[in-house]
Amino acid sequence: MKILQLNTYDQKGGAARATYRLSKSLADIGADIRLLVRKKSFADSFTYAANEKFSSAKAYFDYLPTLLFTRKRLPFFSAIINDNLLKNVARFNPDIIHLNWISEGFVKIETLAKLKIPIVWTLHDFWAFTGGCHIPKGCLKYQTKCERCPYLSPKLTNDLSSYNFKRKLKTYAQIDTMQIVTPSNWMRSEVVSSSLLKGRDVVVIPNCLDTDFYYGVNKEIAKRALGISPEKRVIVFGGINSTKDENKGFQFLLNAIETVTTKDVVLIVFGNDKPKVQYENDIEIKYLGKINNDEKLRTIYSAGDVTVVPSIQEVFGQVIIESMSCGTPVVAFNQTGPAEIIQHKKNGFLANPFEEGDLTKGIDWVLENQSRWEMLSANAVTFVRSNYSSEIIARKYIELFKRVLGTK
Repeated sequence: MKILQLNTYDQKGGAARATYRLSKSLADIGADIRLLVRKKSFADSFTYAANEKFSSAKAYFDYLPTLLFTRKRLPFFSAIINDNLLKNVARFNPDIIHLNWISEGFVKIETLAKLKIPIVWTLHDFWAFTGGCHIPKGCLKYQTKCERCPYLSPKLTNDLSSYNFKRKLKTYAQIDTMQIVTPSNWMRSEVVSSSLLKGRDVVVIPNCLDTDFYYGVNKEIAKRALGISPEKRVIVFGGINSTKDENKGFQFLLNAIETVTTKDVVLIVFGNDKPKVQYENDIEIKYLGKINNDEKLRTIYSAGDVTVVPSIQEVFGQVIIESMSCGTPVVAFNQTGPAEIIQHKKNGFLANPFEEGDLTKGIDWVLENQSRWEMLSANAVTFVRSNYSSEIIARKYIELFKRVLGTK
């Protein structure tokens, strides 16, 4: 069984990291796997760069139609640029194609109907069933039809979102075998309620993590490596565009830590450079910038006494399982993907959604009792190893691929 995975990138973004980890996990158990990306970043034997002209400019060209309707830089893509996918797929002659995050001009949506190969599509956001946005931010028009998109201006019935929605509707109708995968049950419920993908079979397979690599190193050594006194209590916050993306909830955290009662606290922030606008707060904040190094991430999580993930919406929660695998408990809001990973007061703390006071309560609750912290830490490690380790998830995908191909 020859498997071809597609993702626009192999390093840039959370979906890229999740896809690359799965590809490596599949390769490690002996699967015949190839990962096709725009540009290869790692020295491995299974990742291949797509043969396409002007690849670096395609993301910009795919975004051009959006600029006609808004001046803001928003995550809204139309998948309208011609691609070279059919020729690239022919290079590998796969039995099954596994789509992941394919935006920024990597795949034209109409090309999917021309593949004539069984498709499995893991959805890392909402884009596959919207008129172009990746995060709807409360809009539910994808459940009926996209038009008068809140991302775009002016508000028109036949706007770009409507055009893209109709293109996807027509394309999907021509695809016989397209198995949908979501990393969480919450995301599955969103998919089955959508107009574009309702009626498609949807299975839940979480993202994976190399738990043999993500383990907790000595906390004192980790703190010193980051220039932090071992006596400090460390709160970790981070992710892609952690301080710029409103969805990540940085402002919730800033407000919450103003009233923590735990003493000698320092906040570590990774994923962005230091914001231009400085926040006034009595707690020390240490900005580490973008981190593309797993060893450094492991050190950051190990230095942490608690990780806070105050996102408004998370399809899964990769930062959560990375932190928990390193033995650092997580505090998050009790909704979307995180609510399926964190077991309240067993391996972490689930705060009432968007209540900053309850977020504060969770941070203090995790930090105030050492024996409780050790219990949370041990439970977190056990839970991640039992549910998200690389081999477990890779074998779930192999079984799914076999079922889709009818060879199980």
